[in-house]
Amino acid sequence: MYSLPLILIVDDDEDDRLMLEQAFAEKAPSCQLACVSSGAECFRFLAQSDPLPALILLDLNLPAMNGFEILHQLRTTPQWKKLPVVILSTTRNEQQINQAYQDGANSFLTKPSKFEDLTHMAGVLCSYWLNLVELPVFKARRETSYV
Repeated sequence: MYSLPLILIVDDDEDDRLMLEQAFAEKAPSCQLACVSSGAECFRFLAQSDPLPALILLDLNLPAMNGFEILHQLRTTPQWKKLPVVILSTTRNEQQINQAYQDGANSFLTKPSKFEDLTHMAGVLCSYWLNLVELPVFKARRETSYV
């Protein structure tokens, strides 16, 4: 069980995960992070998580199951469909951005190239999603298995 608000990062790039962890530690120490590198790991994590994450940061370019497929599964699974999902990707492709919103993403952010910009983004994300926004209470339902 997590005592601090939990953010789940779904990104297969180890360097990106490490930089995100460092950025959140620096600018948003009131957030706890969990990182997974694939859709399968994401769904296993969610199936076992209690409480569920307050926010999911989702990369689009993932192996086996891409971010759009993960987003679709999240939005069609009753206990996960209202989880806030922020797409965090290197793309600035207008079609992909539009598709992400059409598929139910709550926000779309392009990964900053500079660490100081990433730390600023981490602070803003944590402040907005975990302090300003009133989120519903998410409770895990144990009968669903994605293992």
